[in-house]
Amino acid sequence: EEVTVDTIILSAAQKRCAKILLEYIAKKQFTIEYGEMSKMTGIPAHAPGRDIGAQVGEVSKRCYQLGLPLISVMVVLKDTQMCSDGFFNLCNGLNVHPEFKNNMSKMMEICMNEVKSCDQWDKLADDIGIEIEGLSKPKDRLLDSIQSERIEGKLIQVTSTGYERDPFLRSECIRIHGTKCKICGFDAAKTYGKEFAGKIHVHHKEPLGSVKDSHTVNPETDLIPVCPNCHMILHSKKDGVYLPEEVVKMIEIAEKI
Repeated sequence: EEVTVDTIILSAAQKRCAKILLEYIAKKQFTIEYGEMSKMTGIPAHAPGRDIGAQVGEVSKRCYQLGLPLISVMVVLKDTQMCSDGFFNLCNGLNVHPEFKNNMSKMMEICMNEVKSCDQWDKLADDIGIEIEGLSKPKDRLLDSIQSERIEGKLIQVTSTGYERDPFLRSECIRIHGTKCKICGFDAAKTYGKEFAGKIHVHHKEPLGSVKDSHTVNPETDLIPVCPNCHMILHSKKDGVYLPEEVVKMIEIAEKI
């Protein structure tokens, strides 16, 4: 049966699971037994719908939305060192590697290799609002790119200043407003397919750069989900930022032409 994945907002228990698995990845350890995971998180090993398997399954669904491998492949049964049936049901429900839907060992091998080779686990860490020592970070990858890039034969180094963002606020904005663009209605899943569900930008109605100091942000009133195109237009005003209502009006006028 195909799994429909709405935007996942991980619970505290699920975030504990994600943190432990990310710590294992950072240490290049890629398997943990269900019983050990249960002890480390305090989540029951056997409790239908809320046991450790169900919780790590939700973490994998969030990974799927973030464009990451299914991290729950790391959690294995003690006796067989294989994933449980729940993991394979999840893979089949999400249509992950359908060519191996009847070959559980091959499915696990492929998914495990994806976990090991992935260098973007900082996305999950950012999503749950933590830092894990040993995980590569976007700024590290950007720095590597800058240091190796040549422009007209001369190496350049770029130093930039940004404003701190709280991943929790992004999650809350999406939980409250959903993942459709509030300006044009764009839905990544409907346009590009279910694997892109949840792909959306979050726009600060009052740009962080205009405040220039730490301040309280209300995810319901101060943030909105917008698609990349509308986000670009919002920030295209010469002397500031357009209001979302102004961009909506632009679209309405353009559609009448």
